[in-house]
Amino acid sequence: MTDKKVKDIKNIDELASFLKEKGENHKNYNHYTTSWSLNLILKNSTLRFTRGNSKNLNDWHEWNEKGKQDIWNKTYIACFSYGDFEKMAMWGLYCLPSKEAVRLTIPQKALSFVKKFNSNNSGIKIYKDEDKKELIGNEAIKSIILSDVFYFKDNRPQSHNGAIFTFSENHVVNLLDKENATGIIKNHSWSYEKEVRIIIRFKDEQYSSKNEYEILNNVYLEFPNEMIKNALVTKGPNFDEYINNNENLIRTIENINNETSANMKLEKSSYKGLIHFKSDTMIFLKKESKGC
Repeated sequence: MTDKKVKDIKNIDELASFLKEKGENHKNYNHYTTSWSLNLILKNSTLRFTRGNSKNLNDWHEWNEKGKQDIWNKTYIACFSYGDFEKMAMWGLYCLPSKEAVRLTIPQKALSFVKKFNSNNSGIKIYKDEDKKELIGNEAIKSIILSDVFYFKDNRPQSHNGAIFTFSENHVVNLLDKENATGIIKNHSWSYEKEVRIIIRFKDEQYSSKNEYEILNNVYLEFPNEMIKNALVTKGPNFDEYINNNENLIRTIENINNETSANMKLEKSSYKGLIHFKSDTMIFLKKESKGC
């Protein structure tokens, strides 16, 4: 990595480059979700990406006010959190019901296939559906990046891991409708997530095969077996070993290890037995957790 700091950045192009470089160099990438969702990820060998302005995402403020609207229609995001320690807020937000809470941790090297796209796109496969029946041709893809998110509040200079963002007054607001600002800028209220994203940008909007006027809410990126060979699954603080979804997940991990000689690990949360999730009582819409 270079020694450039946020305080040295003068424009959105430099900021995007800085965030991309940071995003590619974290030790680990954590995805907070449920055993139900993780089981699908492992069985199908795909990561689900959600369109950036889909109402399934929790920060509507981001796509309403940050980024260019027609670019959001072509932008799909998979979210991770960096850092070595568990985040209780993430367990509570993205892992409900808490008895099925899990965190998938992927080491840096295992995501190297994402970084290769712009130099060699032959190894990337993206599908319109989770069953991998319809492939989106690589010629439709504009870019795939691994990037940190930058957090700011109003128009004032903001900190990013101790550095100060020093765009001139009101400059940030003027930049929010730029294409390369789309998907990398969020309100400072979300800064505790320490979010890093894989961002897929298509050249044109992607439509459902069943309805030619319906823009796809999700696309699915196929990952190589190497991505999970050394991954770690952490069971949440209230994880219940005997729930059917959890039993299936444990069997899936065992099968992966047996079939690929992998070293995928399963460990317990360091907070086991110490946390009560009141948010469990709020689950009434869908069984599926969207993940972070």
